[in-house]
Amino acid sequence: MRRRQLLLTVTFGLIWALLFSVACLPTSSATPNGEEIQQIQTAVETRQITAMPSPSATTTLTLAISEVKTPVVPTETPSPLPTSTAEPGQIPTPPGTSAEEQVLWLYETNNGCQLPCWWGIVPGETDWQTARAFLRRFDQDIYRNDLPSGEIFFAVDVPLPTEVFSENRTELGILVANDVVQGMQAAVSIGDTPPGFLELYTLSTFLTAYGQPSEVWLSTYHKPFENDSLPFDMLLFYPQQGIMALFNDNAILDSSLVKGCPQQDPVRVVSLWSSALGWTFDKVKNDSSAYNVDYLRLEDTTDWDTTTFYETFKNPDNTTCIETEAELWR
Repeated sequence: MRRRQLLLTVTFGLIWALLFSVACLPTSSATPNGEEIQQIQTAVETRQITAMPSPSATTTLTLAISEVKTPVVPTETPSPLPTSTAEPGQIPTPPGTSAEEQVLWLYETNNGCQLPCWWGIVPGETDWQTARAFLRRFDQDIYRNDLPSGEIFFAVDVPLPTEVFSENRTELGILVANDVVQGMQAAVSIGDTPPGFLELYTLSTFLTAYGQPSEVWLSTYHKPFENDSLPFDMLLFYPQQGIMALFNDNAILDSSLVKGCPQQDPVRVVSLWSSALGWTFDKVKNDSSAYNVDYLRLEDTTDWDTTTFYETFKNPDNTTCIETEAELWR
């Protein structure tokens, strides 16, 4: 079985062409009112992030991190469908004096909302003009591609702080129809995430927040490559919430078994959409190069089912890995 390395640059828009009809939301301003800005500013605390040591120097980035607390949800029950914390037509302005500071704050807090809301943009609800006004603080020249179906794909170039991410930029892909955001895809962790960051997207926290996935899919190889790389990918699919999340690990080959431990790193990529669209696993997977590998169901490749997986990996102290027969991946 052949696959390609995960493409962290998200390029799903050219093939997200789905025929559907949606109601157009009224255009409104993306600028929060004075009271909202004051509430955000009074919640800000200063946080020092020290860069990874290098032979030449050590750099420090000062970030303004707001005390937006992670919603408390029952352990056994998934959260309700998320909504933005802003008033209709408004997206809260992130604190920080630079784009990189604001982006890191958004990754750390998701602007106070839960997936499939991304940074305050809610698929099926947020009109594109509102989303565009918010995103232009990061990219003044947002790429646009008009699709034959009448939908429009936008690619936003987002700056990243290299103290947390191994790249200095990433791409946020957005699908729009009738001036309403319908779907998004974003890279979350890029490279080795330093401890204490992107904790919203660790596997145990993710499962606690969003509950048991409807489907779990795996992809790997039957043996390592020459550099001892043995990619192990896992997709969690939540059709009723409009979420698909990619976790991955560098697995090991133990006799005839491939062992992957996806709890070791945060989410790599998320695809988000309005659940009203009814998108299937195949559609979301096939419409994005980020998932351009062959996947098999968890139940068909291991002794586990989705319930066993959920009960095992929602525990933050779990050290169990997933084992699958190497012969399945030839």
